[in-house]
Order: sequence, then C-alpha cells, then structure tokens
Amino acid sequence: MKYEIFTPIAIHELGQRTNQEDNIFPVIGAATTDSRLFIVCDGMGGHEKGEVASNQVCQSISQYFQLHQVASEQGFSDELFRDALQYAYSQLDKEDDGATRKMGTTLTFLFLHRDGATMAHIGDSRIYHIRPGKGLLYQSRDHSLVFELYQAGEITYDEMRTSPQKNIITRAIQPCEENRVRADIVHTTDIQPGDYFYLCTDGMLEQMENEELASILSADISDEEKCQRLILATADNKDNHSAYLIHIKDVIREEGDDEKPNDEATSRYNAISLIHQRNEEENQTVTPSNTEDEARPADDVPDVEIVGDDVSVVEEPTSNPPVPPRRFSFNKLLRILEPMLVLVALALVARYTYHSFFGAEAEDKKSDTIIATCLDGTIANPKPLQQNDTVEKMEENTSPNEDKSLQAPQETSENSENPKVQNDSKDTTNHKEQAQNGRGYTRRDISKGLKNYGKQ
Repeated sequence: MKYEIFTPIAIHELGQRTNQEDNIFPVIGAATTDSRLFIVCDGMGGHEKGEVASNQVCQSISQYFQLHQVASEQGFSDELFRDALQYAYSQLDKEDDGATRKMGTTLTFLFLHRDGATMAHIGDSRIYHIRPGKGLLYQSRDHSLVFELYQAGEITYDEMRTSPQKNIITRAIQPCEENRVRADIVHTTDIQPGDYFYLCTDGMLEQMENEELASILSADISDEEKCQRLILATADNKDNHSAYLIHIKDVIREEGDDEKPNDEATSRYNAISLIHQRNEEENQTVTPSNTEDEARPADDVPDVEIVGDDVSVVEEPTSNPPVPPRRFSFNKLLRILEPMLVLVALALVARYTYHSFFGAEAEDKKSDTIIATCLDGTIANPKPLQQNDTVEKMEENTSPNEDKSLQAPQETSENSENPKVQNDSKDTTNHKEQAQNGRGYTRRDISKGLKNYGKQ
C-alpha cells in the first residue's frame, strides 16, 4: 500500500498559558508530502519540565526511526514501535533530576507504511480517523479517570465532558518508573482518498465536540481554511493546544493488502463504538439516573499522584474492587416480624378479656355443682360433669329410682329424738342451699363432700 498526502498542517497554540509544554513532530513548518511519521505530545500541565518530557519523547522516537532506518516502504510491526517507545523511556530517564513530582507527557503516534497505518497513544491526547460525508471511523480511548467512569456506565457523556476531574489521567510517560506504561495500538488498512487523520492534545477539545470537528473537516473548503476554523474555534481555550492534520490524497493498493492487520473498527481501544452504545442506552432509559447516589467507598477510587497543577496521574486499576459481604440487618428483621407481633399481642388481649368476663362465672358454676353433688352423697354412679352442667341438668339426667334416693328422708320420732341426726340433716339442707346460691363453702364442707364422693 502506497500513499499520497497533501501537505500536513500543524497547530501549535499557547492558549492562555505562559509556557508551551506541547511538542509535535515534525516541528511546525517542517512537514512535507513525504512525511509519514507524526507525533503529538502534551507535557504534564503546569509542572516543571513538562515541556522537557514532551520534547524528549518526540525527539527520541523520531531519532530511533532514523537510527534504525525505519522507512514507510518497509513493513512495520508492533514490536518495532515498542522498541522505539522503550528507547524514549531510557532517554527520558536521563533527564530525571530525582524530584518527587516527576515530569511526564502524553503521546499520540501515527505511522503510514506499506502494511497500512499504525496508531498508538498514551494519556488523554487523541487520534481521530475521519471520513468526510461518513463521520468518525476511529477515536482513541482516553486514559483518564472520567472516561473509565463513563466506560463503566457510572457517568453520562455530558458529565464526562464537564467533570472537574477530566484532567486526571491514568497513563503517562514518566522517567524512572518501575512499571512503564504501555500504549494502546490499533491498525487499519481501510484508508481512502479524502480521509483525515487528526492528532491533538486535550487542549484542542476544551470547547469542541466530535460533531463540530467532523463538520469542519467535511466542509468543502481548503485544508488551510479548515485549519483556520479549528484555530478560531479554540482561540479562547486556556490550555496549550496542538494538533496535526494529515489529509490523504490518494491510496495505491497492492496485492495482499486485504490480509494486513485491520482492527480499527473492532478494537476495544476505539471509543466510537462505545459512545454509540452508551448513547443508545441513555436514550432508552425511562427513569433519570439518581443524582443523590451514596458516596463511593474510598477503596473504589484509585490513589492519585499529583504531577502538576492541572493534570494528575492515577494508577489504573488492575482488577475490580472486592464486593463487600452482605451484613445482617436487625432493623429489616424487625420490619418483617412487626405485623406478626401485633397479631400475637391482639390475640393475647382478646383471650384475657374473654376469660375475665366469661371464664370466671363458668368455672364458679362448675365448682358449685361438683361440691353440691359430692355433699349430697346419694349418687351411686356419678357422671362426669361438663363445663356448663348445672344441678338442675344433672337431676334431669338421673333415673326415677335415683330421684327417690335424692329426696330428703322424712324425720322419724327416732331422728327427732337424736340431736346428732338432726344436725346432720340440717348440714345437708344447708349444703344444698349453698350449692343453689353458688357461694359460701368452707374447707370442712369440701373435705366432707370429697369423702362421700370417694365412698360412692
């Protein structure tokens, strides 16, 4: 695959800063139609020597290509890029002065070669592949805290764009790091005449959305006019902002190009598919998200290492945070048992009320009936009494012979002359009266009655 390109156009603006920490390769004004290697770096904002880091990375990678005679006519592998990146790391290590707050830089890399185009990036500087009339084919995934939250579905696109934490990045090139971060690498052979590759720092995107960028590059005007529109659209930006605009003029395809690596559309590093997916999810959501979410535990937020006044670097989480175990909720158990406890209490109150008004009277009648029957002492075969039995009911159930035996014996002259017999007769009469009245029995009465009941 061979290419013809228009003269690349560079943007390198200071913004409202006093120091330019962005660096580009080729340097502004040096790019030609023969250029195939393009690099844009953003030094860590506000930090001392941020411009040193960005410049060193730009120069080191380009020097590696020159030293190893890497040409676009040859094939280009990911391993070759990684070697160039490690060379840049080693050169940056030499610039380290041992300061606690390390200098650092982002990286965007584009190389047009025989096997297609190789794109790589670290940090929140972006690479776009835009086809006028169709839109964005590729947008690099930001290595930033807000984009990680957006990717996880924790925040919306608008919240990501306006978040005060949008300058916190999760990857950067820094010197003397024990674990050097790696770049995301994407390949494409889907390159057509008229396509644009756009490399830019985050300063270019302070007040510009993807739709506006695609609209400017799709306009029927010259590349110089498009560049001026981009500069005017970013004139009020506070941060340094730099970019490279590479316009494809023609593509000459060769046999075997279809077999070259082409993962641009399907790569997990392509943010376009993710943005489309999240937009569909947000449009399908009926209930708005709760803005009063509980504060996240401290374990869910990675440790932040401040490396500048405006930009921070955080360690990218290597695994999902542990899920806390479920805790027993005593209040929840009470809410479940509360209706049952109320029903039990009502049942106990009803039972107590019933026995207070009706139970005592029934028990008294039953006791009086038993005592009267025992004291009478004339029943040969006493029947068990039910709870509501009375003396009258018991007498109705007796036989005629029993009725005669229940009748009081007539007094004889012998009985009238015997005081003891008279007293016993009086006691029996008194007991019957007491049984009918239902009250007034003594211990002696009860004991005597139980003896008579035992004899029967």
